[in-house]
Formats: sequence, structure tokens, C-alpha cells
Amino acid sequence: MKKMLLGLALGLLTFVGVSSLTPAFAQTDGSFQAGSFGDTSAAGGLGVSGAWEEASGGLIDMIKTFINWILGMLGLVALVLCLYAGFKITTAGGDEKKVTDGKTILKNAGIGLAIIALSWMIVSLIFWIIGGVTGS
Repeated sequence: MKKMLLGLALGLLTFVGVSSLTPAFAQTDGSFQAGSFGDTSAAGGLGVSGAWEEASGGLIDMIKTFINWILGMLGLVALVLCLYAGFKITTAGGDEKKVTDGKTILKNAGIGLAIIALSWMIVSLIFWIIGGVTGS
């Protein structure tokens, strides 16, 4: 019983920790910025062509978007591994090997999440420096 509660606590802690890393985009004020897809004053009257030109931004923005997408997918994989580890610990049923395996998976997934967060910060820093140098 003690091990099951420990597994549930670890799984819940992992879920809360990982889910708190993502920003809450739903809490915006709902206003559109100039050049956004809802702005009808941009070129062409509909705002689509001007917004697409701003969104495309060039090769550097495309590379940054691709890297962020890959890091997001890796973060999703690490989250699934954390949930799997919590499930494995919870359903171990007293088998010490399953508990140990679950803890190992959870530890490795946590290290992976830390590496993903660090690499995102490094990529953002590099692109911020590139933007400062090129003036974009």
C-alpha cells in the first residue's frame, strides 16, 4: 500500500510539474495585434497576404520554428515516458523490479526534460543573438 501511494504521488508530481511548464495561452485579452490574421487593414483589405508575409519571415524563422517543433515533440515523448513510469510504479503490485524500473524510467525522463529545456534556452539565446546582429 505504501509503495502504491508513493507511485501515485510520484506520478501526480510528475504530471503537475510537467504541465506547469507550458504557458496558458487561453488567458489572453483576445485583442489582435497589427499584422495578425484578424487585422483587416493590412495589404489586400483582407489582411491575409500581409500576415502571411510577416509569418513567413525567412529562413531563420523557419529553422527556429522547426527546432522548436522538434523540441516540443521530444518534450511530449518525455511526458509520455513520465506517465508510463508512474503507471509502472503504481501497478507494480509489490514487485521490487517493476518499481525500480519505473523509478529508473522516471529519473531518465526527468533528465531528458531538463536537457530539452536547456537546449530550448540555448537555441532561443542563439537566435536572439543572431536577431541582434542582423537587426531583425
